[in-house]
Amino acid sequence: MEKRLRITWFVLMILTLLSGILALFAGYKPAVYAVLLLAAIKFNLVAFEFMGVRYAHPFWKWFIRLFSFTFVGIYMLLLS
Repeated sequence: MEKRLRITWFVLMILTLLSGILALFAGYKPAVYAVLLLAAIKFNLVAFEFMGVRYAHPFWKWFIRLFSFTFVGIYMLLLS
């Protein structure tokens, strides 16, 4: 189990660095959209790995996924 947490942490760090690099191109809408999608992916990784949603009822699993990607989708629509 500890190996899985380390891999998740490593992936989160890579995604954070990638978000930081993409933030340098904040004037381009595709870069902003990519940062938002990376944020949703990171949110799901944290929720499922560190908050224990993986062991929750299936309703909550789908609710977390739906919430994060719906929120990002609405935000993208507002930016365009």
